[in-house]
Amino acid sequence: MNLLVRRSPIGLDVGSRSIKAAQVTQEGGTRVTALSLVPRARPGRDMDREEVAGLRQVLRRQGFVGRNVVLAVPGERLLRGVLELPAGLTGTSVAQVARMELARQHRVDPHSFEMVCWGLPEGKTQTVAVGCPHAAAHALLDLFDGTGLNVQALDVAAAAAARACLDVCVPAPGITAILDLGWGSTRLLLVCGPTILYERFFEG
Repeated sequence: MNLLVRRSPIGLDVGSRSIKAAQVTQEGGTRVTALSLVPRARPGRDMDREEVAGLRQVLRRQGFVGRNVVLAVPGERLLRGVLELPAGLTGTSVAQVARMELARQHRVDPHSFEMVCWGLPEGKTQTVAVGCPHAAAHALLDLFDGTGLNVQALDVAAAAAARACLDVCVPAPGITAILDLGWGSTRLLLVCGPTILYERFFEG
């Protein structure tokens, strides 16, 4: 057995009642090496540094390796938009115009957030954009600072789910539905290969 197999950072998705944690290896294909659903110490309340520090001990006991984590930004802190951009834009122009349009929709400073965007499949004119406000990012990073867990990156939960399911999705141009069942809500994703086409939340 190879004891030096490289594991991914630990993926964390903090919900109001539980924390989802996953870690994989990618030697010979993606394989889940650790998976857990950790109950929140104080359900319904914001996470604090004490809870983060305790989480590290829980993860170690449950077989997770290392201190590096990738943290999903809570959905309510993200800026989202499906944008109609002018035809003919290419390269950095797409991102620049998408940033301005997303800022206009949410009435925020266009320099106050980091953003990713992607176009929908050929034949569609829309661009999907997701932004993370700097204030939200700094709050999350400060929360984990000095707790023994090192945040390597912030991620979007929907994008992480799409990547995790890529090996079992039908090849493009086929469309795959991904259903994420939460405590108080359900998320439906429609993906074409690695591209998220549609996301909807159902409460209750």
